[in-house]
Amino acid sequence: TFCLENTDINLNKYGEIIVDDNFSTNIAGIYAAGDAIIGAEKQLVIAAASGASAALKIRQFLSKN
Repeated sequence: TFCLENTDINLNKYGEIIVDDNFSTNIAGIYAAGDAIIGAEKQLVIAAASGASAALKIRQFLSKN
C-alpha cells in the first residue's frame, strides 16, 4: 500500500487501508479488501473471501448509482 501514501485514502500507521464493515474507504466508490486492509488475517483464503465480500458491496453500490 506504499503507493497510496500520498493519496486521500486513509491509512493506519502500518500502511493498512482503513475500511468500514462494507469494505468502503473514506472515499465514496473506493473499496479495499484482502491483506491491504486493517484487521485482516494475512492468509490467502481470508484475502480471497474478503475480495468476494467487497465485490458484492461494490455491486450494491453500482446498482444504486
